[in-house]
Amino acid sequence: MEKELFRHIVFFITKSESKTNMVMDIVFPELKTERNSIVHNEIKKEKISTKKQEILDSLNYLKSKKTKTKKDKESIYTLEMVLKNMK
Repeated sequence: MEKELFRHIVFFITKSESKTNMVMDIVFPELKTERNSIVHNEIKKEKISTKKQEILDSLNYLKSKKTKTKKDKESIYTLEMVLKNMK
C-alpha cells in the first residue's frame, strides 16, 4: 500500500512512467528485479507471437500467389518447417 501511494505521488510529480520507474528502483530496489523479470517474460512472449505472425503472413502470401516460382516453393517449404519447429 505504501509503495503504491509513493508511486502515485512520484508519477504525479514526474508525469513520466519511465522516470517513476527509475525513482522506484532507487527507493525500492527489490521491485526492480521483480518488474524486470515480468517485463522480460512479456517481451519474449510478444516477440515469439509477432515473429510467428510474420511468418504466417509471409506463408499465406506465398501460397496465395497464382504462379509460384521455384524460389517461392522453396520458401513455402522453409517457412512451413520453421513454423513446425516453433510449436
